Amino acid sequence: MTRAVVGAVVGVLLLAGCGGDDGGDPPTTPTAAGASIIDAAHPYLVLEDPYWDLQEAVDYREDNPLANILATATDWFIEYDHCGSDASGASDRNISIAALDAPMSEVAAGLSSAGLEFEPIDVGAWNALGGLIPSMPEGAKIILVTAGEQTIEVQSHDLSLDELAEIPAALQAVDESGWIAIGGVVDL
Repeated sequence: MTRAVVGAVVGVLLLAGCGGDDGGDPPTTPTAAGASIIDAAHPYLVLEDPYWDLQEAVDYREDNPLANILATATDWFIEYDHCGSDASGASDRNISIAALDAPMSEVAAGLSSAGLEFEPIDVGAWNALGGLIPSMPEGAKIILVTAGEQTIEVQSHDLSLDELAEIPAALQAVDESGWIAIGGVVDL
């Protein structure tokens, strides 16, 4: 089981070469607060940053049992490892990003019932919440970003909440051809 799936499962248990061209259509960039980070034409997010190396990108079929292993069904997930050292000198970090099939308020309520505390957090043009378990500051940090009737979950055990809040602005929304071009798998 990959770390992304394990990370997603951990998140649910709380509930009950670097870079490259994506090859897809130009990304969407909503400018109004509350706009969705993805849209019907560009339903996937990829990280365009030379310091992050794609590990896995999977878009699940609706009938795939892994898509429904969590309390909130997962539409797709993508995982990146940090490669080399950036200006911060940090390396050996991992993030996972998932599209969850529930509105942000439902996802936050479920995670809050498991002990995470959320507050609004600035991630740029989108409504978002940042959360962690106060008694476990070294545990998972989670950013939830509104995506219409879905929620984008950005999670890491390795980044601070402030560092994690920088990730959504670096994400690019792509279509299916862009997802496949970066190595994403569709209908697994």
